[in-house]
Amino acid sequence: MSKENITFRLDNEKKVTLDVIAAGLNHDQSYVLNQAIDLYLDVYQWQICWKRWQN
Repeated sequence: MSKENITFRLDNEKKVTLDVIAAGLNHDQSYVLNQAIDLYLDVYQWQICWKRWQN
């Protein structure tokens, strides 16, 4: 799978939390962010499917 760089702004408190989580998991920020985005996309794809199924 090819990868691309993206840039976005993040509140300082969220950045600190991200750093703590990454250090606790012994992974870098990129790994943690990719995991978080995967979960986010899974949840919203599920919700879209559920709404379509209900209609």
